[in-house]
Amino acid sequence: MEIISPEADALVSKAERLLRPSILAFRFSADLDAAAPLLERAGYIYRSCQASDKAISAFERAAGVQEKLGGSGGKLLEACAEVARSSGDFSRAAAYVDRAADAYCSSGRVTAGADALSRGGRLLEGSDPLASAHLYARACGIWEEEEKEALGLDVFRACASAYVRAGRSREGAQALERLARACSNAGSSNSMQKAQLGAVVAYLHAADGVAAWGAFQAASSSEGAGGEELGAAEALLMAYRSGSEDAVHACVSSRAIFKLLDNGAARLAFALPVGDMAAMAGQVEAAMGVASAGGGGGSAPGGGDAAGGGAEQEEADELL
Repeated sequence: MEIISPEADALVSKAERLLRPSILAFRFSADLDAAAPLLERAGYIYRSCQASDKAISAFERAAGVQEKLGGSGGKLLEACAEVARSSGDFSRAAAYVDRAADAYCSSGRVTAGADALSRGGRLLEGSDPLASAHLYARACGIWEEEEKEALGLDVFRACASAYVRAGRSREGAQALERLARACSNAGSSNSMQKAQLGAVVAYLHAADGVAAWGAFQAASSSEGAGGEELGAAEALLMAYRSGSEDAVHACVSSRAIFKLLDNGAARLAFALPVGDMAAMAGQVEAAMGVASAGGGGGSAPGGGDAAGGGAEQEEADELL
């Protein structure tokens, strides 16, 4: 059923007349300055009447006029996204957020583009976590390109959380590694270490022992490495290497640091182990063996050889 709004319809009609030259009105070119606010006002009226398609059309046309006037039109495209989200069209909402960000960036307002993507991520968090994560990820890319990660750390955290909520543990792990690098660049070592541990946990939840070991190795060699988080990651990998589910449960439950992880990583930690435990043990064992044989690629936990065990293997054995 079509929703009728005479006031908004009249505003659109007037704007359309203003966008056409008229000899009778002594208007020899489109009056963009007069038409833009009429379309924008019509959009808000349509939105209040829940006439979603008409509201989006009015806002989109107003954005186009603003761009012709030298503006970005980004605010109006964000309004399109909000209406699309309210009507349940989440993919369309995400597309309008992307367009809004493009509009801001093309007009030289790069940080405004990143902020628009962050707002879009929040807009879709509860309805489409994966689309939300993608928007956050693009915002993270802008902060990285601008070398302003310190201003966007909350966005990096939100990106990781969104991927985890979407059930994408691997992408969540990658986002946590990205967060760790951003924290390092921002000089936030405590947050960096938590993100590094979270990445190891998320890779294990994705049943990728090789990537988990790689994340641990990267954390071990990073500037400011150490702390309780690195020790917990080491112990968790050794528990996996033992092939015992009980050892994994005991490792997570006995170390308070796992409860302090954010971005959904704590929930993933207490869901471990996931997948074929024997296969995961083999992956971790093989990865540790390759690293040990490679020399410069890092050593097995505890500073010993991968086959022999070391202090952490003894700890895993004690937990059984």
